[in-house]
Amino acid sequence: DGNLRPKMQLLTNVLEKGTKQGSSSSIDDSDVKKTALRKSILKHPQILSLSTSNICTKMDYFDDIDVKSNTGKSDNTLAVRLLATAPSVYSLSLAENIIPKVDYLAALWGWSSLSNKLCECPLLTLSMDNIQQTLSFYNMTGYIDLPNKEGMTTENAGNVRSRYIATSLYNRLLPRWNFLLKEQERKEHLLGVLAVKTDDTSRAEATKYHLPSSKTPRDKVLLPPIHLLAGASDEVFCRQLNLSLSEYTAFKEEAAPRLKFNSQFELWLKTGRPIDMITL
Repeated sequence: DGNLRPKMQLLTNVLEKGTKQGSSSSIDDSDVKKTALRKSILKHPQILSLSTSNICTKMDYFDDIDVKSNTGKSDNTLAVRLLATAPSVYSLSLAENIIPKVDYLAALWGWSSLSNKLCECPLLTLSMDNIQQTLSFYNMTGYIDLPNKEGMTTENAGNVRSRYIATSLYNRLLPRWNFLLKEQERKEHLLGVLAVKTDDTSRAEATKYHLPSSKTPRDKVLLPPIHLLAGASDEVFCRQLNLSLSEYTAFKEEAAPRLKFNSQFELWLKTGRPIDMITL
């Protein structure tokens, strides 16, 4: 009890900062604090097993990120928001897990926007491999530029929001990208057949977006909006890009499990060699 009581008081005091601004005067303040604490503990009961000094050390680190991000004075700090929305972050090793990921993401976005981006989506709960693989996907497809493993350009990094990095690589990004490539190849084939038969390609419907491929010149590449590729539901993704939802669903159900356990993806990240969906 001597260990748990001060810890509960610490968590309550911290969460109070983030709830008092939005609480209604008609609601008992103690009820608001109890609700916030209950939600946080239910999300991650293991936080109660951490020492008070462990929690405080991580809160101080998150406060330093706010300072570097120049978020100004606010009670709803990064430490508060993480405790409320992603308390499992506090159970991660600061030196071995949190700091390497923060430094990596700061190199991508810059410190000025880092605090807000970390609050948009609980990225710090993802593994470093997960984050790096997803960013490698966006790099290989042309949405961002990652020159090498040690440095990044940040000119177009704003294209990739936190939620897009947290998007499932194997259940969403890879199936959608490969289905788009498949459809692009099919349309290119039809255009070729039509040109041979009629000597006129004007009757063929032009493809709005052109994905990078061996047949697509660099200056002709036009990527679909990243919010459709990464953020939209399957229904919206297919409707906006004029794709058959039933065909895509069947493709995803067949391809996604094989993509996850196939070495071709790692080869693609390293060399750019297309993934052979037929031989997966």
